[in-house]
Amino acid sequence: MAKQFLKVHDANFATRPALAAGKYTAYNYSDMTWSPYGPYWRQARKIFLSEVFHPNRLEFFKPVRDEEGRAFLSRLHALSGKPVLLRGHLSRFTLSNISRMVVSNKYFGDGEGSVFELGELQGMLDEWFLLNRAFNVGDWIPWLGFLDLQGYVGRMKELYKKLDRFNEHVIDDHQARRSDEKFTPKDLVDVLLVMAEKPDLEDLLTGGTDTSAKTVEWAIHEVMRHPRVAEKVREELDRVIGRERWVEESDYSRLPYIDMMVSNFSFLPFSSGRRRCPGHKLGLKLVRTTLANLLHGFDLRLVEGMKPQDVCLEELYGLTVHPKEPLQLIMEPRLPSHLF
Repeated sequence: MAKQFLKVHDANFATRPALAAGKYTAYNYSDMTWSPYGPYWRQARKIFLSEVFHPNRLEFFKPVRDEEGRAFLSRLHALSGKPVLLRGHLSRFTLSNISRMVVSNKYFGDGEGSVFELGELQGMLDEWFLLNRAFNVGDWIPWLGFLDLQGYVGRMKELYKKLDRFNEHVIDDHQARRSDEKFTPKDLVDVLLVMAEKPDLEDLLTGGTDTSAKTVEWAIHEVMRHPRVAEKVREELDRVIGRERWVEESDYSRLPYIDMMVSNFSFLPFSSGRRRCPGHKLGLKLVRTTLANLLHGFDLRLVEGMKPQDVCLEELYGLTVHPKEPLQLIMEPRLPSHLF
């Protein structure tokens, strides 16, 4: 089912790029990263903006973000006083958020009874990002492509099998649920499947990233490298939010406003023009709330023997750029235990 659902018309891809990653990891260039500009891409972006990332849709899923945010902070609270590698916790938080919004949460878990373990999905996404950034010799010297000198194409094909198995299961399960007379769309796959039946639509695509987790991780690295900035941020949060509760999305109106539509290099990671990230509003909600709650709810300090200047700011380049060395922190709660 997934193959038919994501099938693309060859006529839309007369000028498609010839990179192996787009062919083998994106259903033959059918996701928003690899699809060339044209009717298919324009329609896909329209769907994302009007149905997936529309303000009403994001508001509908606010309880999911709240629940996952509480679970994330509770896990960190349980590790009070112990060294914490924040990167893994951030990745789990953002992945849980997005997966619940897109496909519901019943496919994922940390133990028995789950169709897919959360760690398995995270591993597939990590592999996707790695392979989509890799310098594949066959892309640039085509006559060497059949040799697959680096083994990347083989890994892409293996990843495709895993992703396709997952997509097949999720879509087939959602299709089966729709036979119920009382069926109502509960997640974004339900919405997209309903839209796929409309005669004026062509094909649909899906996608996801770990950019929110990486953004928060970079911000924490920068804050820990500049203690005076961290203290200033906490003072502002205490003044604006107060010391007795977590930061909510509704508090955005009380925080400094940033207009993404003006020339602001702070939003360069979202790109610009027609290829600008359609999910920037969701990204801002996750990043701002998560970062504010980490700095407002915890006193963060470096592990013993580490100085601010030791915090790694070296980049590990790729499709998403993250710190080369993950940061280990001691996190002490600043707020009453019942808030965690």
